Amino acid sequence: IYGLGSGDAGETVRVRIGPLGPYAHGFAGSWHVFAFSPIVVIMFGVLLAGRRKAVRRAASLLDGPASHGDLLIVTGTGARTPDKQHYASVVSVPRPPVPLPAGMKASHWEVRGHTGQPMFRVEKRGGKKVVPEFALLDPSGAPRVIVRNAGTSPASYAILYPDGTPAGRIDPPKHTGSGAYEFTDTQGRVWARTAPRIPEWVLRMEPGAPPPFPYLAMAFTIGQRRPVR
Repeated sequence: IYGLGSGDAGETVRVRIGPLGPYAHGFAGSWHVFAFSPIVVIMFGVLLAGRRKAVRRAASLLDGPASHGDLLIVTGTGARTPDKQHYASVVSVPRPPVPLPAGMKASHWEVRGHTGQPMFRVEKRGGKKVVPEFALLDPSGAPRVIVRNAGTSPASYAILYPDGTPAGRIDPPKHTGSGAYEFTDTQGRVWARTAPRIPEWVLRMEPGAPPPFPYLAMAFTIGQRRPVR
């Protein structure tokens, strides 16, 4: 009940029911609740609008034919095709005995195909004050590309080869709900798109997408549901 305090213990208090629930001592005793409520309504409206955009984007990605593996439903444990055929699964693997910088943690996992064959590995690093960073690895553990914060936005990332050469970018599309991304090469061509369909993601690859984009897009999308531990 809004408006009650320790001084009201043992007392009989008149309570009214408002749009945010019960409150005591009239408007004077709960003015802060009513003053804050428009902010809550506005924030909720913004979140709802973003959610609706994301749902529409996910539906648009699912619309239309696609070759096997080019359209996937992705979770933190793997991926399947829209017709519910198993496509890939995630298995945690031991962290290599390499020291990490202070305050940083790392998780390692391997993605395996529907027959159990290793496809690629991922190292995801992060910490309380560290922006998460991905490394896409061969099944042997050799790095293929690294994904780092681009510095222009917390939601934008640079794709780099191990020697630091740019390979592309990962950016949220303009005017799109939170969680959606586009994967582009250095020429600006989009090779993959994702959209959240909580608790899943929809991933659509462009036909003939070159390495590293097919595995990278899947790894990055799976990583949205795999926190660093």
